[in-house]
Amino acid sequence: MSAQEIFEQYKTRMGQSRERILKGIKNPKRSPTQAAIDNKDKMRANWQKAMDAGRWEKGLQESGDERWRNNFEKVGVDKITTGIEANKTKILAAFEKVDAAGKAVREAVKGMPNNNIEDALAIQRRSMEIQKQMHGKS
Repeated sequence: MSAQEIFEQYKTRMGQSRERILKGIKNPKRSPTQAAIDNKDKMRANWQKAMDAGRWEKGLQESGDERWRNNFEKVGVDKITTGIEANKTKILAAFEKVDAAGKAVREAVKGMPNNNIEDALAIQRRSMEIQKQMHGKS
């Protein structure tokens, strides 16, 4: 079989396997999340090997910017809103955290004196501290 024939067969069979794939996703033999956690040391070691051997850079260069751009334009861009809607709960939770932090910052700033340059600089310092805290870098 040629590469083209193998590709066509693969595409056909994957298309016909939709129900079996969904069943596997819904009923995995083990948790992929837990498996990833359990294998973090192995992943770290393999990642380091790939970095040290230059495979990481080579893979990025082979993939290149045009490849992902083209794939995204052909397939991904039309699925953005579908992905957003599918992850609505998670996205809303993240936005709620940001909104709550923003409200806290606005309230804190409202209560600060702002009569001179020293006051303005104190507000900036406080703002930078809050931003550090939001990024877990206090």
